[in-house]
Amino acid sequence: MKPLYIEATASLPLVHFDLRKGVFHISGKSTDPGAGQFYAPLLRWIEKVSHVAIDELSFEFSMELLNIASYKRILFLMYGLKDLQTKGASVDIIWNYERHDRDMYLIGRDYADIIGSIPFRYCECRAFAQMEMKKAG
Repeated sequence: MKPLYIEATASLPLVHFDLRKGVFHISGKSTDPGAGQFYAPLLRWIEKVSHVAIDELSFEFSMELLNIASYKRILFLMYGLKDLQTKGASVDIIWNYERHDRDMYLIGRDYADIIGSIPFRYCECRAFAQMEMKKAG
């Protein structure tokens, strides 16, 4: 299946989904009012993946800021992951948040409560800027 890669903008996150490499990552800000349009291809990609035999999938979120439209679309993505889980895949979610960003941590907890069956791992990070520098270097 063809990888999905979208560069981040000031109001939309970086997306990197690559089934072959096992990379499933969304990071950055998601505050654009047109979130529905942005997340539509991501949801379609997850839907296509649901027709492929997958043993294990670890999906990583590193969100700095979300608006309500983005919150809703990310929840839809998680429902897609839950569908993969019901089809037999071992799925977990890694929820990264900055050390002092309690709100983003609590958003991750909210998602975990709503989704229920997918294990969530929480990773407290120093700062996303430092994380991105490490990835680039």
